[in-house]
Amino acid sequence: MNELQEAIKQIISDELRGKDHPILVWYDEDGSFKDVIFDCIPEGVNFLPYTGSYLVIRAKIEREDPEFKRKWLIYVPEKPVEPSWIRDYELFGKKVEMNLEKLLVNYFRLESDLELKDLLAGERGRLLASKWEEVMGSVKIPLRKEQVINGLLSIAFNLGINFSLGRAILEYVTYTMPKQELLRLGLHDVFVKMVKTKLGLDIKVEPERFEEALASALLFSELVYYSKGLGERKFSNLLPKKDKIEIWAKLAREWLEHGNLKHGFINWSKELAKKYDLKSELYSVEKLLNVMSFSAVDEALLEELKARISTGPEAYRKNLGVIEKVAIAREKSPWAIRGKINVWQIIKLSSQLYSLAERSISLMLKNKLDAGSLLHNYAIGGWWRIDSLYRKLFAQLENVEEELWKTFVKPSFNLYTSWIRMFTEQFSKAVEGLKEWKIEGFLNQQDFWNKIVEKSDKPLAVFLVDALRYELAKEIEKELSKKGYEIKLIPMLSSLPSITEVGMASLLPHASLTAKVEKGKLSVFIDKILVGRRETRQKFLEEKYGKKVLILDLNEILKLGPRNLKEKMKGYDYIVVMDRDIDLAGTYLLEISPSLFQDLTGKIIECADVLHKSGLKTVVISTDHGFLLIPKEEVNVV
Repeated sequence: MNELQEAIKQIISDELRGKDHPILVWYDEDGSFKDVIFDCIPEGVNFLPYTGSYLVIRAKIEREDPEFKRKWLIYVPEKPVEPSWIRDYELFGKKVEMNLEKLLVNYFRLESDLELKDLLAGERGRLLASKWEEVMGSVKIPLRKEQVINGLLSIAFNLGINFSLGRAILEYVTYTMPKQELLRLGLHDVFVKMVKTKLGLDIKVEPERFEEALASALLFSELVYYSKGLGERKFSNLLPKKDKIEIWAKLAREWLEHGNLKHGFINWSKELAKKYDLKSELYSVEKLLNVMSFSAVDEALLEELKARISTGPEAYRKNLGVIEKVAIAREKSPWAIRGKINVWQIIKLSSQLYSLAERSISLMLKNKLDAGSLLHNYAIGGWWRIDSLYRKLFAQLENVEEELWKTFVKPSFNLYTSWIRMFTEQFSKAVEGLKEWKIEGFLNQQDFWNKIVEKSDKPLAVFLVDALRYELAKEIEKELSKKGYEIKLIPMLSSLPSITEVGMASLLPHASLTAKVEKGKLSVFIDKILVGRRETRQKFLEEKYGKKVLILDLNEILKLGPRNLKEKMKGYDYIVVMDRDIDLAGTYLLEISPSLFQDLTGKIIECADVLHKSGLKTVVISTDHGFLLIPKEEVNVV
């Protein structure tokens, strides 16, 4: 029972206390308590609501309690009539004339006025009483006028107990229902007045244009505030008072970032962009960086970058800093998506690729790096990001327009080609000078099973995945860390030649590993047992470990799920997981679908998660070799 209901119950109890007055006649001229009073009846009191006939009331009491030994509440949701049909009951018992407004004044110490009396009359009062807990909650006495008005508006906007004028404005400009409800309840003028007085929007518009006025105040405040003044003079008639612009601007951001309201932001932005000339006010990269209100901002920034890059062959490199800065700032702009791609994300990735590749090339040109230094720079120094950025760009090229490709992406792809060539040549020469295929800090692939698998607690899962290069492993590390798992990433040297037949055999337990070529065909043996194909490797593991090993496929794990997988793994020490999607796509990956990489890493992450949820504490993910995603001379663009 809420505070209002408690007050009603207390009134009834007080008026019927003792035996002298067994009847209380309660007149509620607005029917304020019509929907709640039944739940407020004290124990031992008989409730008798007026339903259109006083004769029915008299007949019921005289029939059931002719000697008035019981207590009765007669509730009449109307004004008293003269002469009264139940005058004797009123004189014999007690009479109360009280609607919601009077109750709040008498029991909640509300300071009422003519406006409040009007607002609490009729349906508005009934709604506030019936939704008291939902929109008012626990109130402190004395109750203030502002609280009552907020409660009424909260009903119209369906905002619950925590009414927010800002959120109400966003609902109003996004949906038609709030306005209709405000007009139906006679609260529209109240809402307009509150917006003007509290948020400084001193405008005079008809109700049918108030949505546009609010949307204009929101979007142009966002432009003015986040650009530090652009358009302030030109659009002054649309803006709130100067000291309120920040509030409206941040409210506009809330509008943009709210999933259920964002479409209203987009639609109004497009409408207002048609009506007002924005381009003349949009200048200065620094000022426009953080403005999100209009698509014209992104267009202006894109044109500015194009103009800077077009000045000469070195212009892209010279403007790299500003290109990346703008792209990072605009990546989450609501106008960044064009077709199937995020234009600013493409530009960001491309600028980052160029920057990293250029620094790497510069280091290789200045220093003669040995094999260990090159690998440490790649794995520890972050050069792996160069491959990662190229792959992510490559995956989106299918939907990149030609102008975007030529202006922002092609310079980076050209430099990446140079980087691959230089890195490969330097590494190959450095390896030629090695006495043995070992580099400090890198696990030798042939030691994988003994040093990693056998030294881990059992049971455990061992992923043997084809062509999972280092940068993909970094991505898996990042995503599994987000899920809360403890990750240890160990860089490993693939056995030579770095092909599946040799790499997969090197990962398996063995005392000796040999290979021979007959009639142009390579055969690989572990302890004289042929293990060149997946089927022969699987047979080798099953013969070596017997009932201790379970061989599964990535897709099979996903189909089983944690509960069924837990049952299936019972009694096994080694759960070996295999997949060969990338390797089957081709040794050099000339025609590979870019989505294959994302699909593979996604499956590995999901499978590792499922295995942990099935009860396994340790999951080891390994691979046979990496791959080269070789750039083509011509890239098909839209």
